[in-house]
Amino acid sequence: MPQAPPASIRVRPDNILPFSGHIGDLDYRPVRVVSKTCTVADASRYFAASDIEYLVIHEHRIPIGVVHKFELIRQNMTRSIAPESPVAELMTTQLITVQSDQPVLESLLFMIQHDVELLLVMDQKEVVGAVSQQDWVALQTQYPTQLIDEITRAASIAKLAALRPKTNETIWHNFETKGDALSLTTAVTVINDAITRRAISLCLAEMKAEGKGEPPTPFAWIGMGSEGRAAQTITTDQDNGLLYEDVAEDEQARTRDWFAELAEKVVAALERCGFALCNGNAMATNPDLCGSLGDWRALFERIVSTSDDKDLFEASIYFDFRCLFGKTALVEELKSFLTATITTHGGFLRNLVETAVQGTRPPIRTFRWRLYTATGIAPPPIDLKKNGLLPLDAAVRVLALLDGIQETQTVERLQKCLEKGRISKRLASQVRKAFDFLLRLRFKIDFSTQVENQPSEDKHLVDIRNLPPAQARYLEDALEAVSRLQEFTYEQVTGRSIPWSLR
Repeated sequence: MPQAPPASIRVRPDNILPFSGHIGDLDYRPVRVVSKTCTVADASRYFAASDIEYLVIHEHRIPIGVVHKFELIRQNMTRSIAPESPVAELMTTQLITVQSDQPVLESLLFMIQHDVELLLVMDQKEVVGAVSQQDWVALQTQYPTQLIDEITRAASIAKLAALRPKTNETIWHNFETKGDALSLTTAVTVINDAITRRAISLCLAEMKAEGKGEPPTPFAWIGMGSEGRAAQTITTDQDNGLLYEDVAEDEQARTRDWFAELAEKVVAALERCGFALCNGNAMATNPDLCGSLGDWRALFERIVSTSDDKDLFEASIYFDFRCLFGKTALVEELKSFLTATITTHGGFLRNLVETAVQGTRPPIRTFRWRLYTATGIAPPPIDLKKNGLLPLDAAVRVLALLDGIQETQTVERLQKCLEKGRISKRLASQVRKAFDFLLRLRFKIDFSTQVENQPSEDKHLVDIRNLPPAQARYLEDALEAVSRLQEFTYEQVTGRSIPWSLR
């Protein structure tokens, strides 16, 4: 008699695989872990007795292979393997494992980019499930799996740019169906990251075809601002930079020129693909944002050590950065340098939080707002970005920098602050709900401005008179939560309450 199979492990979600969160958070169907001695007959009984699709073969508590249900059925139908044979003879041994705390987004992109059919999900050394590429394909009406595949196979910038209308259709479908704002922005991030990576690959190939050769040293293309926070919507512009390894002095000029030319090509390609140029020139074509690790260190040292308003404004863009292409270790090294530099300049965060509060205070607490409320007159349109999302992002950024948190996504930063005990669960929950509501409302406005061809300067404005009463109340609650977050952050950094002049 075969031994009773071990307790089931969950694999493959029944409904939705969100792009946000971690692999271990997903809802999985059951699989079985069996020993190397498990026979074909035993395996057939396990599959027949439940809805499992995979057997994970273990040897000395280490996964060594996977057998799919349909492979066993095929072998049984052709009678090409005896019932008493070890089922391990049918297993796939090319295993790719991922820890359960890894982001869903990164795991999905890995599967697509490397054409991986199955990921084994691990909790330390234990198998806790599996995710197959078919799971994503089955949901491609809700998530852009097929679109990303088309992007990664685009043979030219022209073909890449031609996919832009389809990207908006995919995002719109996500917006119409279900998913919180974080899932929506993550879907946008998945698409935009794929476009950026493909554009860089094509530009590198173009450089080589022109006789410029390979990159003279390892480099990383970084996204900053909303791109760095993985919080883009459909009307996004470019915020990017290029970071490369330090080289010998006699190689600096040639290296700088090579990467400057690559930056020109990539920025132009992204513009052609629908990503507008940044009005503030926060792009890799800016010489300040295309340099060696030493150059970037000098830039961050200057920003952190001064209190100039321009430097503080740049900090709000530059400090939300992540690697989109190339050598991730370079970006991580720069992040560690930034954390250490801020620690040695105690006044920087004070200047940063004071500038943020002065420049982007939500209007909910102002006398003018209260006057409108008291008289029953609707207030003027609200700039959803300036008066809502920017102050929320800025406050969470300061809290993250205060604790040396290197995540860039706002919700991830907030969660880390909660785990470190920096912020209360109640306030974190209020801010999370505010972020979700404000971001969903901004998505709605972005789609409306595209359809109605509204002027670009109006793309972030929302007239409270045009909102249903419930949404108007939600907006006021969200702005109130942002105000409380700003006050809390100010107190955490300065040790005192916000002055009455700024309340």
